[in-house]
This record gives sequence, structure tokens and C-alpha cells, in this order.
Amino acid sequence: MLIPPFLRKGSVVRLVSPAGVIDAELVDGAVKCLNNWGLEVRVGQNVATRHGRFAGNSEQRLNDLQEALDDAECSAIFCTRGGYGTVQIIEKLNWDGFRNQPKWLVGYSDITMLHAFLWQQGITSIHGGMAKALMEWETIDADQVNDIMEGRPPRPPKPPANPQTPPPSQAPAGN
Repeated sequence: MLIPPFLRKGSVVRLVSPAGVIDAELVDGAVKCLNNWGLEVRVGQNVATRHGRFAGNSEQRLNDLQEALDDAECSAIFCTRGGYGTVQIIEKLNWDGFRNQPKWLVGYSDITMLHAFLWQQGITSIHGGMAKALMEWETIDADQVNDIMEGRPPRPPKPPANPQTPPPSQAPAGN
């Protein structure tokens, strides 16, 4: 498996919304988290656009994701949320630029189909936290994503803030 280059302070990352709509407040929180990691964040033009349940119409979502895939300066693409909608654009994506210059892709839920495609291409990606997890950037998931993308082994899970919450090893599975 090909591992994209690890991030460094000052690396450019993109926030895109290829599926469901997201509140602008969550996007702002994600930008703050990524800036705190020392990254330069570029937000997709339509990241918080609303078109029914989607983050913009299919063409807007396609354009934002394609621009991120093709961005030669970009080292990682963070999807803001899943839901539904990526299936409407995946077959229209041109992966040539990405194959020539792989970058980290982070997300889960509906974004899993992008991970499956990258896995078939032999490219590593991260099934991990999106904008809400990054907004609450002290969370286990966000810290582990940062560790992986900077080339460090992920740190062990923190104890749950709420003792009633099961530890990750006992939490129910799923997206």
C-alpha cells in the first residue's frame, strides 16, 4: 500500500463536503483545530452550501472534491461529513492528479466508498473523524488522525469523559 507523504507544520489541507450538508459552525471549528495543528486550511467554496439534504448540488460537490484532488499543494483532504451523496459524484471524479500525487483522505460514513476506491488503487486513507470530531479537537479520534498523518504511532485512547460511556474497545461498532 502506498502511504501519502506525512504532514508537516505548514502543510496545506482541504475541507470539502462531498455528501451531506453541515453547519458552518462545525466547519469553523474544524478550521480552528487544523490551524492549531499548524496546518494551512483551504475550505471548499461550497462546503456549507445547502441544497436539500446535500452540501450543494452534485456539480458543486463534485467541483469542490475534484479541486482538492487536483491541488498540487494539498497534502490532505478532510471531508466534513458523510450521510449520503458521494455516490452521485464518484463516477465523475478524475483521479489522475491524485494518483500522481496521493494525499491523505479522511472521513467515514458515506466517505467509505472513496476509501474503498483508494484501497483498490493501493493508496492508504484514514477512516476517521470529520468536522465535528475536529471541532472537539481534544477527542481521541482527532488526536489519532493527527498522529497518523504526521507519521507517529497513534496514541492510546483517553479514558472517557463520562464514566457511563464505554471505552472504545467496548463501544458498539459501526459508522
